[in-house]
Amino acid sequence: MRSITLLLTSFTLILPAAAQENTEPSVITGRAAVLEGDTIEINGQVIRLHGIDAPQHRQTCRDRRGAVYRCGLKSKTALDLFLWSNEITCHILSSDKYGRKLANCSLGQVDVADWLVRQGHALAFKKYSYVYINAENEARKAKRGLWSGKFRMPWEWR
Repeated sequence: MRSITLLLTSFTLILPAAAQENTEPSVITGRAAVLEGDTIEINGQVIRLHGIDAPQHRQTCRDRRGAVYRCGLKSKTALDLFLWSNEITCHILSSDKYGRKLANCSLGQVDVADWLVRQGHALAFKKYSYVYINAENEARKAKRGLWSGKFRMPWEWR
């Protein structure tokens, strides 16, 4: 009987500590600092937009005339201008291998990742999600952003 009492007392001491460790919010709201075309930071939390991939900051592409431009920087700048000083809401799904939060984020009623893909500044990351395929097809057909010229897929460029 004494062993059971000791065991129950141990669980009582351990459980509150374990519950405190998993207190990460499932929703993060705030103004975002844009780190990459698909990665932001809110309140010290680095968040990767789920289901998309944008050109890397140093990645270059070719425009419709064949001139080289910094498409990674253009993607980052487009996201920065879109979010400009507005609060956004991110619903955390999980974390990636780099410790970033994977999330679906919105500015009001607008899905941020969907907007990026529709404008041609990011691509549907089919390896992880099929959600943004229609948005990508629309951007490709309209020759918006990356689709107006030539580029390497960000996952190939890395």
